[in-house]
Amino acid sequence: MKFLHILFLFLLTTYIHTFEHSASEEWNDKLENALDRLLNLVGTVEQMVDLLNEIDFVLKNMAELDILVVRKVQDKLDFVPHDDIKVSPIPICPRE
Repeated sequence: MKFLHILFLFLLTTYIHTFEHSASEEWNDKLENALDRLLNLVGTVEQMVDLLNEIDFVLKNMAELDILVVRKVQDKLDFVPHDDIKVSPIPICPRE
């Protein structure tokens, strides 16, 4: 649960940081509050930076991981002998 809370705060701060250049003071306050809460959960600034870097690494590599998984599934499907796949006909009920 603590990890999900930290991940949520990280995503929130990333979202806010993305729009920081055009953000109002309210957004900047939200960013500061989210970072303060994250720091309170983690402990030290160094630990927070390490955690954010790890989460950032995981999020960046998730897309590459998804592509690898899809390719592996496609490779497995290529080995399925198509002649062995039997499709049973759909029974048609005559209208009365």
